[in-house]
Amino acid sequence: MAIDIRGQMGESIDNEVYPAPSAVGYMTKGIFSREEYYYRSVYMDCIRVIDFLATRKEVDINRLCVTGMSQGGGLSLAAAALDLRPKLVIAEIPYLCHYKRAVEWAEEFKNITYLEFRSIIKKYPEKQEEMFNTLTYFDNLNLCSWIKARTVITCAMKDTCCPPSTIFAVYNHIKAEKCIEIMPYYEHGLEAVVNFEERKLEHIKMYL
Repeated sequence: MAIDIRGQMGESIDNEVYPAPSAVGYMTKGIFSREEYYYRSVYMDCIRVIDFLATRKEVDINRLCVTGMSQGGGLSLAAAALDLRPKLVIAEIPYLCHYKRAVEWAEEFKNITYLEFRSIIKKYPEKQEEMFNTLTYFDNLNLCSWIKARTVITCAMKDTCCPPSTIFAVYNHIKAEKCIEIMPYYEHGLEAVVNFEERKLEHIKMYL
């Protein structure tokens, strides 16, 4: 089952009204409130998807894998941290990892949404600590120690969108059975995903 993330140009709209201020984009909507932050709703959407799957007779919820690339990889990690039902997590070049470090490196990838954080702080520098405090509740760096499912992570070493240092930090905090697949020559893109497909299927066949 694929998730259409709320408000991100798909068919699933986002009817939430977020408190100002925020930068253009998704990442800073409600950023100064852990109760109203955009990704609080997105994470809960992921849990509701698992709830739905658990009601389906044709689904063996005891053999559940959550997987995705980039933002999908980050959401897979978060879902597995917040819900014990996944048995396997495959997070490919995951986003939403070690926010502070990611924001520091964001200038190297001009289309990256981490720049939204920098944009809001340039305008409201006095709110920087408040912003990062909110993000601690949604950072996979802090959530990943709750993961119980076997976890597979891929890391593209030339990735300037999801810097390897942010992915390694999260990986090192995972306490469950885990492995990391290093891709020395890949950047952040479809090529890294396509060339992992066979290995991904191997992990699924082996652990589910």
